[in-house]
Order: sequence, then C-alpha cells, then structure tokens
Amino acid sequence: MPEGVAAKVEALDAEIDAISEKRHTYDANLIAHGGVFVVLNHDGTVRIERGFVRAEDEALADPQAEGEAIDLETVEDEQAEGNEEVQDIEDEEVGKPISDALTRDLSAHRTLALRVALGERPDMALIALTHTLTSQLFYSYAEAGCLEVRPTVTPLGSHADGIEDTPLAVKANAAHEAWAERMPRDVADLWAFMVALDDEDRVALLAHCVACTVNALRLPWGRKPRSLQTADRLASALSLDMQGLDAHRGQLSSPCYQGAYR
Repeated sequence: MPEGVAAKVEALDAEIDAISEKRHTYDANLIAHGGVFVVLNHDGTVRIERGFVRAEDEALADPQAEGEAIDLETVEDEQAEGNEEVQDIEDEEVGKPISDALTRDLSAHRTLALRVALGERPDMALIALTHTLTSQLFYSYAEAGCLEVRPTVTPLGSHADGIEDTPLAVKANAAHEAWAERMPRDVADLWAFMVALDDEDRVALLAHCVACTVNALRLPWGRKPRSLQTADRLASALSLDMQGLDAHRGQLSSPCYQGAYR
C-alpha cells in the first residue's frame, strides 16, 4: 500500500493497542492477591481464567481498608514500579473516557486497510482462508479467524444407508484424521502452524477443507438448479465416473469426497 496509507494504518494500530491496554490495566496490589481458575475441558485441554480475588482477600488487596493486616513495606515495594503509571492511566480515563464510537471508527478504518492490503497479497489471502476454514472444521467451529467465511458440512448418513462404512468414507475419514494429528491442540497456535506449512501442504489442506463443504445432493424438496449444474461441471472437471460404482452407490462417502452423477 502507499507509504502514507501504511503510516496511517500503523498509527491506528498503535492507538487501538493503547486503548485496549487501558481497558485491561489492574492495580499491581490487586494482581498480587489475585488467583486463577483452572478448568479441564471435555477434550482434556486446560483453560486458565485469571484475575479472581477471593472475598476474604479483598481487604488485603486494598491497602486503605480498615483493619488491614498486610506488610505495608512489601506492598510499597510491589507497587513502587507500576503504581505511578497505573494512576496516570486511571486519571486519563477519568478525564477523557474512551468512546465506543471511537473504537468502532478506528477499527473500521483498520478493517478497510486490511481488505485492501489482503486483496493485493494472494499468498496471505490463501493462508487467511485456509486458517479460517481449518479452525472451524477441526476445532468444533471455533471463532478464531477474522474472515466471515463459514463452511457447512452436510451429513449424508440420513440420505444413504451404510454410507459411513464404505471404502470412500474410510478414505475421507483417514485423510481428515491425518490432518487432525498434525494440528496443534490449541486453536490459538493454528496461525503459526499455517504459516509454517510449505506451499504444497497448505494448498492440500485448503483443498481438503473445501472438499468437505461440497453438497451435490438431489433432494425432492430442493430447489437449487444452479448448484446442481455446478456440481455436474465439477464432476466433469474432475473426470468423476460414477458408472463403475453403480453396484456400490454407498461409496459416495462423507461430504469430504462428494461428487455428482453425470
């Protein structure tokens, strides 16, 4: 992007970061008496929630409370480095409250700048798209991407009995599990994983995610003639021949390897 625009985007980023930092600044003494909740998720991963103070510790966290029973010298030592800066931030917030309208305005300009910059970088667009699709398909539709792209995977079991046990379904599931084993456990680490992939693997992962969303079902109540025409064209482009599978129609498999009858 032009140098002037890049400088403006950088300034907006710095201002947004400063606003965010002000909104999440706590008194150093309060932090010293804070605790955490450690939560074990259903998949065995650990989530840590910080910033909680027990009721019996509230008086200790407030040096001005009556009947305090803490070592004031220790408190002063802990607060010496950070208290002045925290107080300045609090004073600034009191005198100049942060407006939600300002935050929306700044983030709108940043969003527009990101759109322009991403449109000029196909390589980064590929990473961003693959990251968004992967985060939703492999992490229970986690909201980890900033692209408003949502994949839909249509189950096929209710349309073809025994389809989940066919060779194609086994192949599709094996491909999905192979990718899942390579993924980081935490979706927060997915971006770094995506960037580290070589171009061939990244394109292969994108192809897998896109394939999972194919829907070529012909339903009595469906009114999607253009979608079905596109499915036919896709089948032709892929040289998909279903004639050899007529005796085993269940081999249409999971949505990851859907085609269309030609």
